[in-house]
Amino acid sequence: MAQRYDGTGNAFPFYVTSTPGTGELYASAHDVARFCHVSFKDHLADQQPILSDEQIDELHRPVIHIMADRSYGIGWMIGRAFDGSTVVYHNGARPAS
Repeated sequence: MAQRYDGTGNAFPFYVTSTPGTGELYASAHDVARFCHVSFKDHLADQQPILSDEQIDELHRPVIHIMADRSYGIGWMIGRAFDGSTVVYHNGARPAS
């Protein structure tokens, strides 16, 4: 498990949150970058495919419309940039419990 740090660079001691299914993912910047490559179909030579491109597209398809310009897919927010292009993102936040 990656070490967790606060905003001033001090290491946090190990603890478990009340929502381990959504609040217990810790990874290095390198691992997150590799995840992003897979999530946006930028296939890396040393990675074994888990999902097909069509399945990844399905994760980025709007399921619930939140506002006129924002929807939620399967784990992703889908919105529009100022130029009208589609933006797929997750802000990393979860509700406090």
